[in-house]
Amino acid sequence: MKEHRVSPHSLASEASNEAHGQNHFAESSIRYLEARMKSRVAQRTENGTEIVRLFARVALGASFLSAVADRFGLLGPYGAKNVSWGDFDHFVIYTGAVTSLFPSSLTVPFAWAATIAETLLGLLLIAGFKARLASVLSGLLLMSFAIGMATGLGIKTPLDYSVFSAAAAAFLLAFWEPDRFTLDKLLNRSRSPITDKCESVNASRNTHRVFKERERDLWRAIR
Repeated sequence: MKEHRVSPHSLASEASNEAHGQNHFAESSIRYLEARMKSRVAQRTENGTEIVRLFARVALGASFLSAVADRFGLLGPYGAKNVSWGDFDHFVIYTGAVTSLFPSSLTVPFAWAATIAETLLGLLLIAGFKARLASVLSGLLLMSFAIGMATGLGIKTPLDYSVFSAAAAAFLLAFWEPDRFTLDKLLNRSRSPITDKCESVNASRNTHRVFKERERDLWRAIR
């Protein structure tokens, strides 16, 4: 019987293949762990931005509604602690100060326009309905407030009350995708099953029509 001998070259090749397999397994494991870590970081980042968007939206809306409640005396009478106006008459006086560049006959209309705008935008922001449009309009409204305060009361006033900061936050909300807690997202989720079903029906009809057309072409070719 012949003795089977393994050449050194064959042993070296097997060892090299085994080492290569181990290296490949190690690299695959590292890539898998890196992908898992990146996925977790991305998820945490998304959750963080979701909370920030929710906070900014609710904070802006609540600020609008709080100011409206103040001017109708819902937070207390004029002169009470943490009350700026206490009634609509004092708010009209304040409106006249920040719209001093315009005729005094427009003071009351401006006061009512600001009140209606703040009420609507506050409700839209908190509910998250038409969130992007409401954010853009809120930013424009706050910028008009800031400019009026700067021209009528001095530039320090809108800076002290962070009106420019609030306007910037509103514009940022307009460029962000609305958070999952908005009414817009809820309505989109409720519409998506219906939309998917309609698209499926249309696709089925198109497939059936194409099949019939090809069948007719085949019969014409046979004849």
